[in-house]
Amino acid sequence: MAPPSRSRTTAAEEILRLREENKKKDEQIADLLLKGERAAVKRKPLRKIPRPDGQAGRSSGYNLQTEMGLADNGDRYHRLFRMVKDHTHQFLAVKDTISKQSKVQVDAALAQIAKAAPYFARFEGYWPARDMITSYLLNMQTRRNKDLQLEAEASLQDRNTAKAASRRSNRAVSDGNNNNTDDPVPKRDLKRSIKRRANFIIHSDDADSEEEFETKSRKNKRKERTPTCSEDENSDNEPPTKVKRTTAAPVGSADEIKSRKRKRKQDASVYSEKEHSADELETKPSMRKPKQDAHVELPAEKKMKLTHPESAERQSELKWRDLPFNCIRCPEILPLDPDPRILAMFNKRERLVGEGGPGVPLLELQICTAITQEKERQRHLNLGEQNGWPREIDLENLPDRILEFKEEVADMLTDPVFLEESAAWKKFIKGIDYKLFHFCRSDCKDGFIYAAYARRCGYYGPKGADIINSTLMDEMFAKNIDDVCNTLCETLNDIVIASGAFFDSYDPTSNLLEIEDFTSFILAPFVAALLIAQDKNVEFEEAVDICDNSCDFGDIFQAEEEFKWHEEAQNVKVEKKIKSEPREKTKKEPKAKPAAKPKQHDKKQTVMRPKSNAVQSSYGTRSKARN
Repeated sequence: MAPPSRSRTTAAEEILRLREENKKKDEQIADLLLKGERAAVKRKPLRKIPRPDGQAGRSSGYNLQTEMGLADNGDRYHRLFRMVKDHTHQFLAVKDTISKQSKVQVDAALAQIAKAAPYFARFEGYWPARDMITSYLLNMQTRRNKDLQLEAEASLQDRNTAKAASRRSNRAVSDGNNNNTDDPVPKRDLKRSIKRRANFIIHSDDADSEEEFETKSRKNKRKERTPTCSEDENSDNEPPTKVKRTTAAPVGSADEIKSRKRKRKQDASVYSEKEHSADELETKPSMRKPKQDAHVELPAEKKMKLTHPESAERQSELKWRDLPFNCIRCPEILPLDPDPRILAMFNKRERLVGEGGPGVPLLELQICTAITQEKERQRHLNLGEQNGWPREIDLENLPDRILEFKEEVADMLTDPVFLEESAAWKKFIKGIDYKLFHFCRSDCKDGFIYAAYARRCGYYGPKGADIINSTLMDEMFAKNIDDVCNTLCETLNDIVIASGAFFDSYDPTSNLLEIEDFTSFILAPFVAALLIAQDKNVEFEEAVDICDNSCDFGDIFQAEEEFKWHEEAQNVKVEKKIKSEPREKTKKEPKAKPAAKPKQHDKKQTVMRPKSNAVQSSYGTRSKARN
């Protein structure tokens, strides 16, 4: 018998060795599986920490740091608190308390906080983060109200200081004017001048002049008591003074002495009248120049200071410091920075109140709306500056940028999985409460408020949304609109069939989603997120978050008309209030209508709407073919 081959013996031994190794490994695997099963049996589900009774920070409540298990780790507690504050500023409106916040936004903020800090995931409903948000928002509101009160008191003090300074300056000006009009000549000089003139008259030998003075003294007896104003340009610049009667040595007979006394009185009264008229003419100059030859005396009551009507109206206009501290119709505080629009409204209201004209309540409502808008505008402006959202957008080059996303838009139209997984489609379906066919049958698509709210385009605003819609419809889809509609119909049918009973009941009379609505509600926010990702150089998911957070900012600063978004809501409220008020007029009995009119009305109700374009017909044929 031939000896066995060496190579065969070696192979057999190798096989035995490998089998032994496999057996050992199988035993190890079995041991590990057994240990895993035992550990799974012993392992208990992780129980989340419930929220204790009471309120954090109160004597009857609990200590938040202790209940979180961080009593000995203050650094981590404060670090978590800072992270909560940052997310609060990012997702919530800091001016309102947590009770006034949207529940959806609060839940989203808590989810993001737990994602950034997994320590909060061990608590039910992330209640420590909620308590931190509650206390922080409450403290912020208290601090803000206190700051506003202190600033209001400081501004009121500034106004009072400015008014006091203006009063002092006006008083100084008036004192300067009075000093300029004072008599520089002592009274005794005036007496001496009168005495000299009286002596001159006494020692005059002209009999005609004496008779003339006698007649004038008889005529001007009333003028001695009530002197009138004169417009004599040659009168001296001396103020009127009370003149004492001066006497001279009696010369001649008793009749001559009496006549001289009368002349003296008349001369003194005429002199005082001229001085008084000159003073009034200097202090109150008239707008027109008097004629040189005119010497007409006017009573003081008819002398008025003439001013131009435009200057008078300009003086009566309100300044920013003259406005009230709060709004006329609500406790809202006026903004500290002056706004010309609000100031113009207050001036208009002041004129309407002065003239007694109508329209004051409506104007006050507009003022209240403008103040609220200004506060919201300032808040969103600060928020935009913090997050780097642009106020000005290059709208001219926007269509060219939109046309660069043809491949992404084509994926939304042709790929059902890509469309169903997109954030725009998810927000749209959730906004219409998954009632797709009810939305397609509706004639008023804007009535679905949440869907209309979800189709906004971030900081591009309504202007950007209009440009996106027009670019997609007029330039990208215009040449092959029928093919686009057919492709969209097939994609939507695939989604509906794959979802089963996920949507509402199908109605054979309804068409699928029209291309215009699909573009407005789904493609527009999708393209806006692509533009934002291109602007910020970030990932698409982060761009979607930026688009959602900056929608209010875009509605204000990229609105088609400034503040139209808020004024329309206020006008609707006013119209509803006016319509709800009962009319004072007696209601007349309705006249009998002819019998033919109700029949025509019924016909209009039963007749189906004609399809407006080829898009609807293509949707209709496609939906019937699929079903």
